[in-house]
Amino acid sequence: HSREQRHHLTVGFDDSGRLLGLEDEIWVNTGAYIRTHGVTVPELTQAMLPGPYDWPAFHLITHVVVTNKTPMGTYRAPGRYEGTFVRERLVEAVAHTLHLDPTVVRDRNFIQSEQMPYTVGTHGLGEDVVFDSGDYSRILTIAKQHVQWADFPGRKAQAREQGHLRGMGWAFFVEKSGLGPWEQARVGLGAEGTFYCHSGLAALGQGTETLLAQLISDQLGIKPEQVKLVHGDTDVVPAGNGSFASRGTATGGIAAYVAAKELRKRILIVAEHCFEAAPLDLQLGPEGPYLVGSPSRRMGWRQVAAYAGNVGIELDVRERYDAPHMTYPYGVHAAEVDVDWETGRISIERYLIAYDVGRAVNPALVKGQIRGGMVQGLGGALLEELAYDDDGQLLSGTFMDYLLPTSCEAPDIEVIITEDAPSRHNPLGVKGCGEGGTTGVGAALANAVADALDAPPEAFTALPIRPETARAWIRRLSALQRLDRL
Repeated sequence: HSREQRHHLTVGFDDSGRLLGLEDEIWVNTGAYIRTHGVTVPELTQAMLPGPYDWPAFHLITHVVVTNKTPMGTYRAPGRYEGTFVRERLVEAVAHTLHLDPTVVRDRNFIQSEQMPYTVGTHGLGEDVVFDSGDYSRILTIAKQHVQWADFPGRKAQAREQGHLRGMGWAFFVEKSGLGPWEQARVGLGAEGTFYCHSGLAALGQGTETLLAQLISDQLGIKPEQVKLVHGDTDVVPAGNGSFASRGTATGGIAAYVAAKELRKRILIVAEHCFEAAPLDLQLGPEGPYLVGSPSRRMGWRQVAAYAGNVGIELDVRERYDAPHMTYPYGVHAAEVDVDWETGRISIERYLIAYDVGRAVNPALVKGQIRGGMVQGLGGALLEELAYDDDGQLLSGTFMDYLLPTSCEAPDIEVIITEDAPSRHNPLGVKGCGEGGTTGVGAALANAVADALDAPPEAFTALPIRPETARAWIRRLSALQRLDRL
């Protein structure tokens, strides 16, 4: 129970596709009572609903309704998955009504890079929503070129001649990440000559240990495996905020980076004393500091620790990083689908996510986060549903009835990472990547199915889209002679 919302929308636009105004009244089913996260889900829906577009005016009203269902939880991209689905279906409706290319309508309404930082006019998680940086037109252009968008009408017509319903859907999103207020790290060199990092983050399988070790080792000239990571142990790490809200790199990662940078300075001071050399003549390597041009003149790390103790230099750095503001990564999903005439079965033929994360510390981890997020979003788009009968009894209470995506349903997910808009809010320019892979899936797939059927704007305004839903629209449009099988 996380995504049950109803939106009643009114949009104003001109003949060129320029968006003039938006009004949305939102009804959110929060379940039997409000959980410890309060109204985070509806708050984030409202905060991020305007998305990447420069709306001249908008008015959003949200009602939080208590019902007899299980209380709402925060599920990956809470509030934004829903809001992106609504907004991006709406943009497609505008394009459909005006017979315009939906990517052109988006580009025509984007916030421009020179407008950054851009104050949206909404509020979420205790902060005003102010986009720090972004070049939305550029990443959309990259995605369009990658999927050969200009050639798609020909591919669609050819597929129709062969008896296939082929469609492509787009969904642009702006995410939030790097929620503060602070995170801390302790980085040091022990007496035995080993490096350590104590972090307030938590490892949930997202690669926290790899990330922190990489940031520290890059500063110290050592190998990542030389850094011993400790997290989640309150005897060693007395305080920390943990891992949520796509905050790991942009908070805990920055704290570790700053601490490692300070540790490097102190180590070089120790080496200066030992070698009686200038800082520019010194280098750090996996085995210890050495003189540039004379690699044989070096200190082992155990020697460094001992020498530092003798000269009174502490090689233990504690850093608390206070995040000044959230960061806002962004990107676009493009889905190409085939819908079966007879059964309504939806096959994903191609799926692309282009995502700007400011700076990608570890591109492999970023891509893993994006791909995993897409599969989660796929479940909500086509499969997962908590269904109830008229008496309020849950009908999908087991995995025989509640459908989850498996490797059989997951498509080959193409990922493009760009670094065109580093954040202004931290020294590395990084933004989070944990949820954007999920955010746009529902909207992209709904838009693709609607495009395959040449369906009107009122079609496919709810998730999940089951084969029977698609088949019902095929029959309806065929009866109205809007969809002819060649």
